[in-house]
Amino acid sequence: MAPELQQWLARCLSRRIGTARTPVKRLTAAESYFGVLRGFARVLSGQQPVPTRPEELAGAHIHAFVEHYDDRPKRQHSAFKELRSVLRNDPELPEDARQALFDVRVKEPEVIRPGAYADDDWQAIMTAARRDVRLARERIEAGQRLLARWRGGDPTLSRQEAERGALLDIFDRTGDLPREPGGKGNHTKAVLRAGGFRHLAASLCLTRPEATAFCLLLTALTQENFGTIAAWPAAHFHPEGAREDERVVLVEESKPRRGPEREHMNAALEHLPDEVAGLLGAGAEESRLMRSPLRLYLLLLSLTELSRRHGGTSA
Repeated sequence: MAPELQQWLARCLSRRIGTARTPVKRLTAAESYFGVLRGFARVLSGQQPVPTRPEELAGAHIHAFVEHYDDRPKRQHSAFKELRSVLRNDPELPEDARQALFDVRVKEPEVIRPGAYADDDWQAIMTAARRDVRLARERIEAGQRLLARWRGGDPTLSRQEAERGALLDIFDRTGDLPREPGGKGNHTKAVLRAGGFRHLAASLCLTRPEATAFCLLLTALTQENFGTIAAWPAAHFHPEGAREDERVVLVEESKPRRGPEREHMNAALEHLPDEVAGLLGAGAEESRLMRSPLRLYLLLLSLTELSRRHGGTSA
């Protein structure tokens, strides 16, 4: 494109994403606006004559952008919506082109949106999540017990248990498992005999579906958004100063859409009252754990310690 149009598009993007009061708070949204401006630039480059300055833009160029997506109705609607959002208040856009932004009508594709979960659906989801959390805890605690027995030199360990314990010791210390020499990166036969890397790593770490189950349970118990909980840090504050019988911990969370002044806030994690927890239908099995955001958070901290230690993350 001509440099003047390139610079104008850069200014358009800057005005949309670069101020403290803009609703754009995430990199993914900024990338989306960049992508639609790049598509607009492509369309302009195919016009005859090719515009070289913002003053040469007209309603016909807006229509050409919409027609470019005629074979993709869903993308047509979202792309035009984003283009309108970027250009509508731009002071350099000629009036003819600005008017076209409001005159053009792009039909929104019909989308069948799911309704709210029924109570039975919600209970089924929570039952599955509780089961995943319980099995994950039992598996990791079993792996930790085997590791402790191996490190303590337990003579009752079978040959298979001893070999597995030695591999878990290496994984706990290094975050990896032995590999064949030669630089190919393949794990040794001992690792394969013990079930492979994923199987051994899962003896001391959560899997992705299990981390998701924790997030779902905490979402139900705290009414926070899933993404907010998934970004919770491991660092937290004990307001009562005692850790033996914790009643509440404070976790700092980030909600960018609240605006710069109110983005950061503290979530108080505590035990739910029985009358509230009972509504979640946790049943008798481990109800103290499954009804308590505090206990679930502390369990999550415990089960992800190795991942944080070797991953260099505070999340």
